[in-house]
Amino acid sequence: MRFSTSDVVANILIGVETEEFATAAGVSAALAGEFGASALELRRADPEGGRKGFTLSLFLSCPVAEAETAGEALRRAVLPVALKYRLDPAALEIHGDPEAGGYADLPFGELAVDGYVVYGLLAVPGGGETRVATYVTRPDFTPRADSDLVSRVHLRVPGADPGQALERYRPVAEATRASTVQIVSARAAGSAAEYCEVALLSAVPALDGEDAEAGQRRVAGMLADRLDAVPAGHLESVAVRVEDDPLYED
Repeated sequence: MRFSTSDVVANILIGVETEEFATAAGVSAALAGEFGASALELRRADPEGGRKGFTLSLFLSCPVAEAETAGEALRRAVLPVALKYRLDPAALEIHGDPEAGGYADLPFGELAVDGYVVYGLLAVPGGGETRVATYVTRPDFTPRADSDLVSRVHLRVPGADPGQALERYRPVAEATRASTVQIVSARAAGSAAEYCEVALLSAVPALDGEDAEAGQRRVAGMLADRLDAVPAGHLESVAVRVEDDPLYED
């Protein structure tokens, strides 16, 4: 699935400095609801990176208006965010040709808000993939190893609100010890039925002396037990791979 090519997409980058998944998920769900986000990604920060706790990316889709240029649409897409955080939308910088892969960003210093910080605001033309492979951290914030087993669980859940989907499936994310949660609002082809695609990812250390196949079976079995409470029809797939997100292609 892709963001519509008739839209532009604003991307808000947020940091939540806590080690408690429930706290970070609560902030994420509230902001997703406030902005009407069409997608979100909540992830535990890389312990070898520059941030602590969790990072949140919110994606806000904005249709390009009739007779509006792509550059004008990019400026309009960031306006609600700029107004909330008292940023100057006139400072938006457009890089490259918005009609041919260009993008825009609004430079500002980190902005501390109650319970989180805003550190980036981008806008890009639509058409990008909504389900993408990613680097996955461990749930205990310890550094990764090449032998780690990376799991990806896909769910399809009723309702088009990513914030509500995060609140509803937070217990499942916690049970599977997800380090990254990706949620995208979608609509079934040829139908008015709306749903959210949910991906839960985590990285688990291999046991001493365990080969890759045995490790994959162990993690898949553990996930099967922890996903037992997921309603029938909501679970799409479970995949486990050594080192990389299973969505990557060799």
